[in-house]
Amino acid sequence: MDKLIELLISSGPPALLILVGLVWGKNLIEYFFKEIIEIKKKELAQNLENHKMKIEQENKNFQHILDAKLHEFNIKFTNLHSERAKVIKELYLKMLILQSSLNDVFKIKPNHINNNIHIINNFSNSFQDFQKYYLPNKIYFSEKLSTKIDIFLEEYSFITTEFTNILLEENVPIESLKPKWDKLSKDSSDYTFEIINELIKDFRNILGVEN
Repeated sequence: MDKLIELLISSGPPALLILVGLVWGKNLIEYFFKEIIEIKKKELAQNLENHKMKIEQENKNFQHILDAKLHEFNIKFTNLHSERAKVIKELYLKMLILQSSLNDVFKIKPNHINNNIHIINNFSNSFQDFQKYYLPNKIYFSEKLSTKIDIFLEEYSFITTEFTNILLEENVPIESLKPKWDKLSKDSSDYTFEIINELIKDFRNILGVEN
């Protein structure tokens, strides 16, 4: 390259003009390409920024949709949660009444039942009230608790049959009735105690309270 320049210089003014033209053309081409590159870089940067803004806006829109869906779900879940808590609480209160009426029944001596029919009626009414409330609201309870309540409802027919048999056993010494009466009392107490405990556990779970 240096030899070429020396040759052009030694060739006189025309050669110098050619040399100047070449240098100027080279610089012009470099400037032209440099400007094009800068323009393209700015275009790419702007396109990238526009794309980022578009993605951010789409993310915001999607987040708004998710937030709206979550809010809707939370409202529905909260309402269902509150309704379930209300049903459990109501059945719990009815179970306490039923348990109390059962306790009253078994405070009576077997041979004195006929003189305390009102206590038997109270038990019968409290049981019917419990059953009437439970059956249409069964869906709110866990499978474990529902199974226990269902067994209790089935056993009620057995309990009433036992009541009837005892009532029919007139003039039978109390000593012979007492074992049967005590067993009936224990079985009924066990059923109500288990159900009450399960209702308490379910209600505490809803509240987020540790058992």
